[in-house]
Amino acid sequence: MFAKLGVELWQTEIPKSLPKHTMLVGVDVYHKTIKYKNSIAALVSTCNKEFTKFFSKTDIHPPG
Repeated sequence: MFAKLGVELWQTEIPKSLPKHTMLVGVDVYHKTIKYKNSIAALVSTCNKEFTKFFSKTDIHPPG
């Protein structure tokens, strides 16, 4: 329930060697197989300095 209200449920210890203004970003692509013809791209990134809020986006690419 708290997560749905935007409450930050956890926080990790951030290394002091990390620059003050840092954004963590992850990108992955799943390519089509014999069974599934589409490729899927996904991106996730942090949105605050505590790394507790995220933005995510997926995109489906049909064969072509």
